[in-house]
Amino acid sequence: MDNLKRVTLLPTMAPGELEQRPPNPARAVQSFIGEVVSFVAKPLDMLNHGVAEWTRGVAKALGSYPAARGRSRTRWRSRS
Repeated sequence: MDNLKRVTLLPTMAPGELEQRPPNPARAVQSFIGEVVSFVAKPLDMLNHGVAEWTRGVAKALGSYPAARGRSRTRWRSRS
């Protein structure tokens, strides 16, 4: 009955087996690079957040205005 609920027939591993895997050097490199990139990107994220807060304040101060309406095109139609 368990196989009917699964999409594939690949064998499953118990959670205990996943914890006992040997260390993966590629995962260690990925984690290290991710930490470096996150450290470098933090100032940019803070700047982005600051600009977003500033524009939100400006939008609140200005309030909302109706959309601008363009001129009717029938008024400028050529008379050939």
